[in-house]
Amino acid sequence: MAEKMISIGRAKIVIVFGDKKDAIAVISSVVVRALDEVCKERMHFSGPVDFDESTTKHIKEMVLPIVDYILTYLDIPIKNYEVSIANISAVSTLEIGLNISGFSADVPVLLALLSASLQIPMLDDLVSTGHIASADGDITLVKNIPAKLRAAISDQSTQKFVYPSLEKDHSLETLLPIEKERIKKSIIDAKGKIELIAINDIAELLKAVLTDDEIVMSSLQKGYFGIAAHPSTSSSPTARAIEFLLNNNEKRFWTVLECYLLEGGSEKAKNLLHSRTQFHIQQQTYPKNLGYKLLQLVQSLPPTTRRIKTAFPLISMQEFIQLSQFALESDHEDVKNLYNAMFGKGSVPLPTGYREKGLTPTTIADSIAETLNTILSEIDKENLAKNIGLPIDTARATYLLDSVTIENHEEFNDIISAFYLHLLRHTQTIKPTKDLQKAGPDALALLERAFSTKGGIVTALVEAKDGTYGGMRFVLDVMTEHFKMEEQEKHINRILKEALDPLDWNTKVEFMKEFLKRLAPYLPSEIKTAPPERFARHYEAIIRNYIKSIDNVKDLLKSL
Repeated sequence: MAEKMISIGRAKIVIVFGDKKDAIAVISSVVVRALDEVCKERMHFSGPVDFDESTTKHIKEMVLPIVDYILTYLDIPIKNYEVSIANISAVSTLEIGLNISGFSADVPVLLALLSASLQIPMLDDLVSTGHIASADGDITLVKNIPAKLRAAISDQSTQKFVYPSLEKDHSLETLLPIEKERIKKSIIDAKGKIELIAINDIAELLKAVLTDDEIVMSSLQKGYFGIAAHPSTSSSPTARAIEFLLNNNEKRFWTVLECYLLEGGSEKAKNLLHSRTQFHIQQQTYPKNLGYKLLQLVQSLPPTTRRIKTAFPLISMQEFIQLSQFALESDHEDVKNLYNAMFGKGSVPLPTGYREKGLTPTTIADSIAETLNTILSEIDKENLAKNIGLPIDTARATYLLDSVTIENHEEFNDIISAFYLHLLRHTQTIKPTKDLQKAGPDALALLERAFSTKGGIVTALVEAKDGTYGGMRFVLDVMTEHFKMEEQEKHINRILKEALDPLDWNTKVEFMKEFLKRLAPYLPSEIKTAPPERFARHYEAIIRNYIKSIDNVKDLLKSL
């Protein structure tokens, strides 16, 4: 049989000998060869381990169509497959035949089929089991979970065990009560020994076993990077699995690339960029703002990482020339940015304008009550922590330095500027601009404000050189906390200014009337009966104190 192209996929499987208490399980692998050549059979089972006839029929009629559906949606030609089980030494030594029956192999076979079709390697530290019980991709329980868990725990290379959730009552109904208890007990006993991942369907399965770097690389190499997931009219597991593969691949790309570069993984970064450029060369398109975004990323790296650990050029000159041929006139400035980025050149860019990440303009409600609800939800402590604080904390946590001390003033400024840009990239959507400015002045201004009560920039520089309290780590921590405070303050200011017209006295009076009504159960009688006009002029200060503490509000109201 002639074969034009073959790709191989693997997924770990637990094979069980015996049943229930006497069952013995061993770890092996499902091996799938995906063939582009037309074959007599869509799926062929081979190797020393046999599949029961009813099992092969179920895989062909239930598992294979799900794989075909996913590939068709991703615009990938469907494949023909050869399925086998890696030889088990114990079986060979004992010279006994092994026959796989039942539905336990459904999940690992599905993963191996997708692995071969999408060129996504499955994690070698993960073993899975489960019955694909519907054409929509529902996954239900199988037999001998306790024995499979014991095998997974005893296998040193296995760290994760993926199994059908026990919460699916319709699958539990097929099991005896005693068996249910055995499964529950085995899962409880396994906690702390291995990572347990319960799933209900193939959408949850893919989210559990696939990583961002694997998905984004597959999407570029197999051509579905640019495909948008249509708003699904179905909430089926298969539809959600497809959306998971398609959605956010642009964001995945930049997240993974940044991670590679911060870790000093230049080769991985180059491979990813190579796949990105090849994807667009084949599409005969120039990716909008690729150069600007890459330049921003490169210049926001820690200086030592950028100078020592990053091997330039990140993109070959041949690929750069090929890609540039598809640039439109509006892309010409970005082509320059791409050239500078691939060689690590150019000044640290700072946008002239930006839009805060994750924030949308507050819609002023028709009623005062709805307006109050909008304001309080937008500037609630938890909302501020989630939308403002968390991205900033994440940015700080991912910024690693080789040394906590610096040698000279130039190195200090370089780190401060790069880190400031790093914070902007993680907390704001930066718009491209032709007038790229240096980040240094704004970074130093932030540093000055952050250390204004600690002795100013001089204190920060001394700490960076001496490392008494943690060196540059301490300096960046102080910058981060001040930056976070300023961003939260900007957000609060924007919400309050947009929500109420500061010149509209009647609106402010009605607003305070509603606010006092809302807080009535917590307020003393003299405040509850006071006219709202008494407090209207101070509505901003009152709202700010409300966010901090209800007691602060009461104290403030009493003082007015």
